[in-house]
Amino acid sequence: MNNPYKGFIVPLLIVIIALLLAAGGAYVYMQQKSANQPVTGNSTAQTTSTTQTSNSQTADWKSYQNTRYGYTIKYPTNWFVDTTYSESDFTQRGPVEDNDFIGGDTTWSNYVSQNPRDYPLEVLPSDIARVDLKIYKIDTQTTLDSYISLKHSPYSKKENVTINGVSGVRLTFENSDNPGVTSKIVLLKVGNKIFDFSYGRNSSATVMDEMLSTFKLK
Repeated sequence: MNNPYKGFIVPLLIVIIALLLAAGGAYVYMQQKSANQPVTGNSTAQTTSTTQTSNSQTADWKSYQNTRYGYTIKYPTNWFVDTTYSESDFTQRGPVEDNDFIGGDTTWSNYVSQNPRDYPLEVLPSDIARVDLKIYKIDTQTTLDSYISLKHSPYSKKENVTINGVSGVRLTFENSDNPGVTSKIVLLKVGNKIFDFSYGRNSSATVMDEMLSTFKLK
């Protein structure tokens, strides 16, 4: 018996194959298009959040500007700044042979009644915190390494830092009287000047780092 649909089988198979090929091509195209789209998932959001959090920590802080030594820096809103000698010129201190010329002494602290360095040890408030800055005048041949070897005691760790385009180092010192207790200073070299930042009380260490993140030359 002749099959009445025999004439339609081959064209039908051709149509089905063509549809399958078209569907496969469309699927590959959509996959490639999806792969080329920018990623906007949690990773990007977390990075942005971290940056915003970092900036917001100091966004409402007070700002201090030093005209004599050409810099600005922020400090906590509930802190105070002693600027008695902040704009003073370099003056020689110590023995003549040491030839130390220091200026721009500035102290930021959570106590305002007087310079925290002037408190007698027996009445020093237990919760006092401060960040100190002294600026040393150097000759053009003096490097940070040579300055450190002359002016600072042996350190346990040295790290290179760059703060808003200013190069420097962070030194960590161990306290021989209190094992496990460390202190840090940050030295920034700007031309013939070295900005020497240090802190009093361990509670000030984080504040100093946050302040330095806002340090800028004018």
